Amino acid sequence: MANIGLPKSLKLATLAVAASLALAACGGEKNGAAQQQGAEAPAPVVGVITVHPSQVTVGTDLPGRLESRRTANVRAQVGGIIQKRLFEEGSYVRAGQPLYQLDNATYVANLESARAQLASAEAGLAKANADLARYKPLVDADAISKQEYDAAVQAKRAGEAAVKSAQAAIQSSQINVNYARITAPISGFIGQSNVSEGTLMSANDSTVLAVIQQTNPLYVNVTQSANDVMKLRQRIAAGELQSVNGAIEVSIFLEGGSEYPQKGRLLFADPTVDQSTGQVTLRAEVPNADNILLPGLYVRVGLPQGRIDNAFVVPQQAVTRGQKDTVTVVNADGTMAPREVTIAQQQGADWIITGGLKEGDKVVVDDLSFQMQGPGVYALLGTNGAGKTTLATNLAIALSKKGSTLLVDTDDQLSAYNWNEYRENKLNSLAVLNNLSDTIQQHFDEYDFILIDMAGRDSELLREALLISDVLIVPTQPSILDLEILPYVSDKVSQAKEINPDLKSYVVINRASSNYRNVEAIEAKKYIDGYPIFKLLDTVIHDRKVFRDAMLDGKSVIEMNDSKASDEINNLLSEIL
Repeated sequence: MANIGLPKSLKLATLAVAASLALAACGGEKNGAAQQQGAEAPAPVVGVITVHPSQVTVGTDLPGRLESRRTANVRAQVGGIIQKRLFEEGSYVRAGQPLYQLDNATYVANLESARAQLASAEAGLAKANADLARYKPLVDADAISKQEYDAAVQAKRAGEAAVKSAQAAIQSSQINVNYARITAPISGFIGQSNVSEGTLMSANDSTVLAVIQQTNPLYVNVTQSANDVMKLRQRIAAGELQSVNGAIEVSIFLEGGSEYPQKGRLLFADPTVDQSTGQVTLRAEVPNADNILLPGLYVRVGLPQGRIDNAFVVPQQAVTRGQKDTVTVVNADGTMAPREVTIAQQQGADWIITGGLKEGDKVVVDDLSFQMQGPGVYALLGTNGAGKTTLATNLAIALSKKGSTLLVDTDDQLSAYNWNEYRENKLNSLAVLNNLSDTIQQHFDEYDFILIDMAGRDSELLREALLISDVLIVPTQPSILDLEILPYVSDKVSQAKEINPDLKSYVVINRASSNYRNVEAIEAKKYIDGYPIFKLLDTVIHDRKVFRDAMLDGKSVIEMNDSKASDEINNLLSEIL
């Protein structure tokens, strides 16, 4: 191992990645490690923040559910068969917009009948007016009797009443015609239709055809003790809490704990106290112009309660809670020391500290390192189906020919671990489902190589595995579908390299078909070249039956004396090492 030239420190941290295999070469050059024991220890790798005092508004989180500002249930006002739905479910509709069309033939016929009745009444009224005008001079000249004139007057009045009645009939019929075209009572987003074409509706039917909700802004109602509400009002009156546009701002936190980017505003507090609970209902208004929030969504409302001057806001992971709360501070000489602090309250994912810190203190947020003497770490990363466990077991045997090797299986299926048990533990192996870094540290000096078989999903184990590695190998089948893991992995590797900058990353074609053609290699290389963080290895591992047979027998292809398969594994190691 003297010719490998590997670094002597191993860095660990927490970073989201997706991996399947990790291969660690360690413990080699023990003489060189011994020579370095007397050397100055490298500075710890930590994440720190520089703290500054500030004025912090403290508050409390109260649960609530979002509700629409206005809600309208769409119902039919007249009977009839639904002929057509005139809106798209889930769309925004405006007040007055047609939503459903009922069969209106009867209502249209009634309207035409009413119009005919009006015409008849108007004709009768015209005749009565003409008769009355003719009788007027005649009754004055005693040419006709007073009785005949009074009859003419009554005929006119009857004609006027008949016209008004016909006009009312027209209005009523027109209303029914209009009601047959059901429109939106308010503007807002309309949900699914509860009825379909052909449904018979009766007059004043209670069936809700659809629901329209106004979602910008949304309301959220929360309850708080009457005592806290009174204190809040006192602080507002004393000017401790500043209002924005006449209202107190509140924060909205979604179910996952993330904060909604826009602030809400407290509208009012109920003037009465619930006698059974001693609680007061408060209502906040939440802007929702982009319609991200939905009515009925569970949220937590961050309600301000007061203000703390000269406070320090520190992430929770930086504080060790106990009988005495402490943080770790980096001194001017680079050393670290614990310091007792006073915590006022929690604020989201942070602690508000009112004592123990001063301006410019560097507080350790993440301890990113443990120090170990020995060479570097090699890792393989791939997807499920890439043949990770088969490749891991064969590499483990190949490595055991070069030095002492430990196989660590972190996949909850424990396929590699069970494989080694089946071969009667001819290879040293461990099953590790948590605290991977601690395990590696404990066994680091005992072996020349540590091979870690990882599950192909994001986990704390995967994060640690990637960050303790000096070389990353990504096995993938040559198909585009399998190569599509690279964009995701590329992003995660880039993040890992921010903490582990010496990490080298390679791609190896694994489980290639026996007729793997040059054109496939060209296409794969072209795709991989699009992600310069990776280098495509020359070695190609083919999908050979001997790999499967060896796995079933608890062996490797090297032990099966298959020269082609063995050469592929050894060539891969030559490129890695």
